[in-house]
Amino acid sequence: MPAAGMLADARRRAPAGSAPLPTGEHAQSGDELEAGNKGWYVCAACGRRLAREDWVLDAGSQGPLVFANPHGRFFELLLVTHVVGGAFDQHATTEFTWFSGFAWRIGTCVGCRSHIGWHFEATHAGALREFVALSRGAVTLSRSE
Repeated sequence: MPAAGMLADARRRAPAGSAPLPTGEHAQSGDELEAGNKGWYVCAACGRRLAREDWVLDAGSQGPLVFANPHGRFFELLLVTHVVGGAFDQHATTEFTWFSGFAWRIGTCVGCRSHIGWHFEATHAGALREFVALSRGAVTLSRSE
Protein backbone atom coordinates (compact mmCIF):
# COMPACT_ATOMS: atom_id res chain seq x y z
CA MET A 1 0.00 0.00 0.00
CA PRO A 2 1.42 3.47 -0.86
CA ALA A 3 2.43 5.66 2.07
CA ALA A 4 -0.47 8.07 1.50
CA GLY A 5 -2.94 5.17 1.75
CA MET A 6 -1.30 3.86 4.92
CA LEU A 7 -1.55 7.32 6.50
CA ALA A 8 -5.22 7.68 5.58
CA ASP A 9 -5.94 4.18 6.92
CA ALA A 10 -4.10 4.89 10.18
CA ARG A 11 -5.96 8.19 10.63
CA ARG A 12 -9.33 6.46 10.20
CA ARG A 13 -8.43 3.90 12.90
CA ALA A 14 -6.90 6.34 15.40
CA PRO A 15 -9.01 6.65 18.53
CA ALA A 16 -10.60 10.00 19.35
CA GLY A 17 -8.31 12.18 21.41
CA SER A 18 -5.07 10.61 20.19
CA ALA A 19 -2.38 12.75 18.63
CA PRO A 20 -2.70 13.49 14.92
CA LEU A 21 -0.60 11.23 12.75
CA PRO A 22 1.90 12.91 10.45
CA THR A 23 1.12 13.33 6.78
CA GLY A 24 3.32 13.63 3.73
CA GLU A 25 6.05 11.54 2.28
CA HIS A 26 9.79 11.95 2.34
CA ALA A 27 10.84 12.72 -1.20
CA GLN A 28 14.47 11.80 -1.74
CA SER A 29 16.41 13.05 -4.71
CA GLY A 30 20.16 12.69 -5.08
CA ASP A 31 22.37 12.52 -2.06
CA GLU A 32 20.27 12.73 1.14
CA LEU A 33 22.91 14.72 2.92
CA GLU A 34 23.05 17.48 0.30
CA ALA A 35 20.51 20.01 1.48
CA GLY A 36 20.83 22.43 -1.42
CA ASN A 37 19.05 25.58 -0.28
CA LYS A 38 17.27 23.77 2.55
CA GLY A 39 18.42 24.15 6.11
CA TRP A 40 19.29 21.55 8.71
CA TYR A 41 17.83 20.99 12.15
CA VAL A 42 20.89 20.65 14.33
CA CYS A 43 21.47 19.66 17.93
CA ALA A 44 21.09 22.80 20.06
CA ALA A 45 23.87 21.59 22.38
CA CYS A 46 26.64 20.75 19.89
CA GLY A 47 25.46 21.75 16.39
CA ARG A 48 25.51 18.24 14.90
CA ARG A 49 23.24 17.84 11.86
CA LEU A 50 20.14 15.79 12.63
CA ALA A 51 17.44 16.30 9.99
CA ARG A 52 17.01 18.31 6.83
CA GLU A 53 14.30 20.94 6.74
CA ASP A 54 12.53 19.12 3.89
CA TRP A 55 12.29 15.91 5.98
CA VAL A 56 9.65 17.55 8.23
CA LEU A 57 6.24 15.83 8.22
CA ASP A 58 2.95 17.70 8.31
CA ALA A 59 1.17 16.70 11.50
CA GLY A 60 -2.16 18.05 10.24
CA SER A 61 -2.39 20.23 13.33
CA GLN A 62 -3.60 23.81 13.60
CA GLY A 63 -1.01 24.52 16.27
CA PRO A 64 2.15 23.10 17.82
CA LEU A 65 2.31 19.48 18.97
CA VAL A 66 2.87 19.67 22.72
CA PHE A 67 2.84 16.63 25.01
CA ALA A 68 3.67 15.93 28.64
CA ASN A 69 5.56 12.89 29.86
CA PRO A 70 4.42 10.99 32.99
CA HIS A 71 6.64 13.26 35.12
CA GLY A 72 4.80 16.38 33.94
CA ARG A 73 7.56 17.67 31.67
CA PHE A 74 6.20 19.25 28.47
CA PHE A 75 7.75 18.84 25.03
CA GLU A 76 6.92 20.61 21.78
CA LEU A 77 7.56 18.20 18.92
CA LEU A 78 8.85 18.50 15.37
CA LEU A 79 8.02 15.39 13.34
CA VAL A 80 10.53 14.25 10.71
CA THR A 81 10.89 11.20 8.52
CA HIS A 82 14.26 10.23 10.03
CA VAL A 83 17.49 11.62 11.49
CA VAL A 84 21.14 11.13 10.57
CA GLY A 85 22.84 12.21 13.80
CA GLY A 86 20.82 10.38 16.42
CA ALA A 87 21.08 7.13 18.33
CA PHE A 88 17.96 5.43 19.68
CA ASP A 89 17.44 2.87 22.44
CA GLN A 90 17.34 -0.72 21.29
CA HIS A 91 13.96 -1.60 22.80
CA ALA A 92 10.69 0.15 21.96
CA THR A 93 7.72 0.49 24.33
CA THR A 94 4.08 1.44 23.94
CA GLU A 95 3.87 2.58 27.56
CA PHE A 96 2.77 6.25 27.74
CA THR A 97 2.93 6.60 23.94
CA TRP A 98 1.74 9.92 22.55
CA PHE A 99 0.72 8.35 19.21
CA SER A 100 -1.83 5.53 19.31
CA GLY A 101 -0.57 2.46 17.43
CA PHE A 102 3.10 3.40 17.79
CA ALA A 103 5.87 2.26 20.12
CA TRP A 104 8.71 4.64 20.96
CA ARG A 105 12.41 4.63 21.75
CA ILE A 106 14.26 7.55 23.32
CA GLY A 107 16.97 9.22 21.24
CA THR A 108 20.17 11.12 21.84
CA CYS A 109 22.58 13.12 19.68
CA VAL A 110 25.56 11.01 18.62
CA GLY A 111 27.80 14.07 18.95
CA CYS A 112 27.12 15.02 22.56
CA ARG A 113 24.61 12.46 23.93
CA SER A 114 21.98 15.16 24.63
CA HIS A 115 18.36 14.03 24.49
CA ILE A 116 16.92 14.99 21.08
CA GLY A 117 13.58 13.17 20.91
CA TRP A 118 11.95 9.82 20.16
CA HIS A 119 11.75 7.32 17.32
CA PHE A 120 8.20 6.03 16.78
CA GLU A 121 7.47 2.77 14.98
CA ALA A 122 4.12 1.25 14.04
CA THR A 123 2.87 -1.64 16.15
CA HIS A 124 0.45 -2.88 13.49
CA ALA A 125 0.27 -3.13 9.70
CA GLY A 126 -1.42 -0.50 7.60
CA ALA A 127 -0.05 2.58 9.36
CA LEU A 128 2.86 4.86 8.74
CA ARG A 129 5.87 2.64 9.42
CA GLU A 130 8.05 5.05 11.42
CA PHE A 131 8.92 8.67 12.14
CA VAL A 132 11.02 10.69 14.58
CA ALA A 133 9.64 13.28 16.99
CA LEU A 134 12.37 15.79 17.74
CA SER A 135 12.05 17.94 20.83
CA ARG A 136 11.94 21.54 19.55
CA GLY A 137 13.90 22.61 22.63
CA ALA A 138 16.74 20.29 21.63
CA VAL A 139 17.15 21.45 18.01
CA THR A 140 17.66 24.67 16.09
CA LEU A 141 17.28 25.38 12.39
CA SER A 142 20.56 26.26 10.68
CA ARG A 143 20.76 27.54 7.12
CA SER A 144 24.51 28.14 7.08
CA GLU A 145 27.01 25.71 5.59
